[in-house]
Amino acid sequence: MDHPGIVQAVTHELARHNVNIRSLDTCVESAPHTDTAFFHLLATLDVPSAQSIAAFRTALARMADALNVDIQLTAAERT
Repeated sequence: MDHPGIVQAVTHELARHNVNIRSLDTCVESAPHTDTAFFHLLATLDVPSAQSIAAFRTALARMADALNVDIQLTAAERT
Protein backbone atom coordinates (compact mmCIF):
# COMPACT_ATOMS: atom_id res chain seq x y z
CA MET A 1 0.00 0.00 0.00
CA ASP A 2 1.20 3.51 -0.73
CA HIS A 3 2.38 5.69 2.15
CA PRO A 4 4.94 8.47 2.69
CA GLY A 5 8.59 7.51 3.12
CA ILE A 6 8.89 4.43 0.89
CA VAL A 7 11.34 5.95 -1.59
CA GLN A 8 13.42 7.51 1.19
CA ALA A 9 13.63 4.23 3.10
CA VAL A 10 14.53 2.20 0.01
CA THR A 11 17.18 4.62 -1.21
CA HIS A 12 18.64 4.92 2.30
CA GLU A 13 18.96 1.13 2.55
CA LEU A 14 20.56 0.95 -0.90
CA ALA A 15 23.08 3.64 0.05
CA ARG A 16 23.86 1.79 3.28
CA HIS A 17 24.95 -1.15 1.13
CA ASN A 18 26.88 1.03 -1.37
CA VAL A 19 24.42 0.10 -4.12
CA ASN A 20 24.30 2.45 -7.11
CA ILE A 21 20.89 3.32 -8.57
CA ARG A 22 21.12 3.33 -12.39
CA SER A 23 17.41 4.09 -12.87
CA LEU A 24 14.37 4.44 -10.64
CA ASP A 25 10.74 4.77 -11.70
CA THR A 26 7.66 5.00 -9.50
CA CYS A 27 3.92 5.05 -9.98
CA VAL A 28 0.74 4.64 -7.95
CA GLU A 29 -2.04 2.41 -9.25
CA SER A 30 -5.47 1.51 -7.91
CA ALA A 31 -6.09 -2.09 -6.94
CA PRO A 32 -8.93 -3.78 -8.80
CA HIS A 33 -12.22 -3.95 -6.89
CA THR A 34 -10.97 -1.95 -3.86
CA ASP A 35 -9.37 1.17 -5.38
CA THR A 36 -6.66 0.91 -2.73
CA ALA A 37 -3.59 2.88 -3.84
CA PHE A 38 -0.62 0.62 -4.55
CA PHE A 39 2.85 2.10 -4.95
CA HIS A 40 5.26 0.55 -7.46
CA LEU A 41 8.99 1.23 -7.56
CA LEU A 42 11.15 -0.30 -10.28
CA ALA A 43 14.90 0.23 -10.10
CA THR A 44 17.98 -0.93 -11.95
CA LEU A 45 20.82 -1.28 -9.48
CA ASP A 46 24.56 -1.91 -9.50
CA VAL A 47 25.39 -4.04 -6.49
CA PRO A 48 29.11 -4.07 -5.63
CA SER A 49 30.75 -7.44 -6.27
CA ALA A 50 32.02 -7.46 -2.67
CA GLN A 51 28.44 -7.20 -1.38
CA SER A 52 26.93 -10.46 -0.13
CA ILE A 53 23.68 -10.88 -2.05
CA ALA A 54 22.27 -13.00 0.78
CA ALA A 55 22.98 -10.25 3.33
CA PHE A 56 21.57 -7.63 0.96
CA ARG A 57 18.36 -9.65 0.48
CA THR A 58 18.05 -10.08 4.25
CA ALA A 59 18.42 -6.34 4.83
CA LEU A 60 15.82 -5.57 2.16
CA ALA A 61 13.43 -8.14 3.66
CA ARG A 62 13.75 -6.52 7.11
CA MET A 63 13.10 -3.10 5.62
CA ALA A 64 10.11 -4.43 3.66
CA ASP A 65 8.62 -5.90 6.83
CA ALA A 66 9.06 -2.61 8.68
CA LEU A 67 7.39 -0.68 5.83
CA ASN A 68 4.70 -3.30 5.17
CA VAL A 69 5.73 -3.58 1.51
CA ASP A 70 6.76 -6.40 -0.83
CA ILE A 71 10.19 -6.37 -2.46
CA GLN A 72 11.35 -8.54 -5.33
CA LEU A 73 15.04 -8.61 -6.24
CA THR A 74 15.83 -10.10 -9.64
CA ALA A 75 19.22 -10.40 -11.32
CA ALA A 76 19.39 -8.57 -14.62
CA GLU A 77 20.84 -10.11 -17.73
CA ARG A 78 24.38 -8.99 -18.36
CA THR A 79 25.05 -7.12 -21.57
